[in-house]
Amino acid sequence: MRRIDTSQMTSEEKHKMMVNAYMKELEGECLSDCYKRNRAVNIHYPYDPEYAPTAQDIEDLLQYFIGIEDYERCAKIRDYLIKKKEQ
Repeated sequence: MRRIDTSQMTSEEKHKMMVNAYMKELEGECLSDCYKRNRAVNIHYPYDPEYAPTAQDIEDLLQYFIGIEDYERCAKIRDYLIKKKEQ
């Protein structure tokens, strides 16, 4: 299974993980920039970053950002999903 176990993560760690995925998939951030942005030795993604995210992975991102009312990111994710469906 490609999902990451988040049961032992704090809400801050979960938030960083979702932002990491957003930045990688929607903003094109590379791994080294992610490490710099997080100022961390360990970084996490909600799925295995070695593989392209599934449509469900992106839907999960959308639901997360809806839940925290980050509507600017929601709009970008929505547009990304629409574009992917058109391909």
